[in-house]
Amino acid sequence: MNLDKISKNDATRIYTVFNTNLQAYAFRDISKSPIQPSDNSMYFESYDMDTDMTALGEWISQQTTTQIPLYPFFIKMNQIIGGSRDLHLSLSFAKNPKNYHTAEMYTINPTSFYFKDKKIFLNIPSSIASKTPSTFFGTTLMNSLTAKINTEVTQINGVSAIQFITTFAKKYYRLKNENGAVTYFKKAFVLSLYQYVPFEQSDLSFVLTFSDGETISFESKLFDAGQVASNLKGDVADFESVRSALEDVRKRKLDHKNRITNSTKVPHFSPLDIITNEDFKNLNRKTGNLYDYSLSDIISCGKRTIDGSNVNLLVVKSFSPDKINDFLTVTNQCAQLFDTNKDPIVIVLPLNGGGYLICEEILMKTLSPYSQYNRRYIARISESSENVMRNGYAQSLIDPKTGKTRTPISDYVYTEKSMGSWYDEPITDLYGSVEFTHTQDSYMETENAQYQMKNVRSPNEIIVFTDHFCFSACSLFAKHFQEKKAAILATYSGLPQSTYRDVGESPTAVIEDVYINNGNDVTLSSYGLEMGISFLPSLPVDTTSEVPNEYKVHHPDNYVEIESFDETESSITAFLKKGLEIYNLYKTNCKNGTYKLDSKCANTDTEVLGYICNNGVYGNSCEVVGCVDRYVMDKDGKCVLDTTVIENGALRITIIVALALLVFV
Repeated sequence: MNLDKISKNDATRIYTVFNTNLQAYAFRDISKSPIQPSDNSMYFESYDMDTDMTALGEWISQQTTTQIPLYPFFIKMNQIIGGSRDLHLSLSFAKNPKNYHTAEMYTINPTSFYFKDKKIFLNIPSSIASKTPSTFFGTTLMNSLTAKINTEVTQINGVSAIQFITTFAKKYYRLKNENGAVTYFKKAFVLSLYQYVPFEQSDLSFVLTFSDGETISFESKLFDAGQVASNLKGDVADFESVRSALEDVRKRKLDHKNRITNSTKVPHFSPLDIITNEDFKNLNRKTGNLYDYSLSDIISCGKRTIDGSNVNLLVVKSFSPDKINDFLTVTNQCAQLFDTNKDPIVIVLPLNGGGYLICEEILMKTLSPYSQYNRRYIARISESSENVMRNGYAQSLIDPKTGKTRTPISDYVYTEKSMGSWYDEPITDLYGSVEFTHTQDSYMETENAQYQMKNVRSPNEIIVFTDHFCFSACSLFAKHFQEKKAAILATYSGLPQSTYRDVGESPTAVIEDVYINNGNDVTLSSYGLEMGISFLPSLPVDTTSEVPNEYKVHHPDNYVEIESFDETESSITAFLKKGLEIYNLYKTNCKNGTYKLDSKCANTDTEVLGYICNNGVYGNSCEVVGCVDRYVMDKDGKCVLDTTVIENGALRITIIVALALLVFV
């Protein structure tokens, strides 16, 4: 790893651009002193990015040679990236012009882990990058591990297995909630591109202790796709096969990213994601007759009869399709399928890393048309943020008072001296003694649902399952349901014994660093690097709160002990059974704040009426529960015309994308 060198002058230039880019980071201030949830005063970890940036600058200046090792420099930058536990904030090699080994390295482990009855067991893959695990680790180790597949793992590296996995996952998989980090760890531990999960070398050795007292040791394999066949236990043909498989997946993901990048001219951030071993399983996977309608690995739906009860199924694995219209087509097909009956809808969001805001919004408007509201967004005030706004981002933001875009629609950089009062007269909030200065609230452009459901479900008829990982646009989707009490939310996976759960994380719009510079500046891309930056935080439904949703916890209503979702009939059946159990639970003992639609409550031209649940019982008088299509509820509870909707499909697409666990681009 230390073979890679970089000049001290280049390191200094990279540091300067890196620090400039991070001025646009939305939570650079808030992370120093985050407001804690009322029920957990130590939940959000504080992190001072400024202190670590100063320390990095001093480390560079202290180097006594003209060439310094790239590895420790890259690790130190990634520690800064990871300090605020925000996966949107990323640093990676977009290209590898200098043939750095660090950019070509993969971390491979012979096993992952799974939970059963609050105990931990080995989860040995049948293949790794399309080869048997023994190709990388030899038959002796793999035979020893296989012999222990049904024996509980009690300790890892001398500490309890549960504690080790929790600590390790939080350190490297960088989500604020430990359950999301553990879900991510379980899927990504076997194989990942090193630059996205840059493990410290001291954390690459493992000693497993089993309940029978026996131990097995192994070390992570660092596979250098740019090196020779000495990477493997096998021969050159094995090496070339693995390298070819890795490159095929990498190219497939890169093509996906490029299609997204070329589909819109406004600021966007294509998924910059991690290859995992699951990608190789997905290459030839067929879903057969599991669904009535499906866009593979994105969105699928169907109907089932489970134990005599009819139920609808919707599986959304990503909001980031190659073509947005394909997503919208399947959304409409699923809505029409659900309109053929009045049975409950079970929604599963497995390892969903987010995607386009338009896909999330239209799916939400289709399934829950009466719970809509104008989402508010803000941005940190800085020179870098202003550059982003001037380079086109502000054209997608709406003035809540006038319904007009913050800057005129144009293909050119906005050069007027004043950005307008929304930016030039910012708001400063205090987080402890830390000041956070940000723009005034803005809305984003939206579109209406293309298909209006006739059999709109009441909240207790929609059951949403998330695995805690549910990220970015996915978390917007889940948190919208929870904030508006428009569904019953349940989580699965994570840590079975955990008592503090969140339905999703990081409902924040992101940008690529290229939108900060104006074309003439030195950029990280000059060195083959690129960044993703959390830029535009979403705000709560409660308009009196300016605390971003990034620092809000939305607890689920239920937790079910299901380890993971797989596209098999048995896995689908398990989720639908649990969904029906939850549906029956809330049939009579309703969730406070939810509502029940009833034909006895006649809607007005703008308002939807129903019975609201209080103290576990639905009321008997009709009350306003939402607004009809094209209307949203304002802060006074009145239904007003939605001024953010762009008619006739003319939306200039703004997207929220995430680090999807199963994608690398």
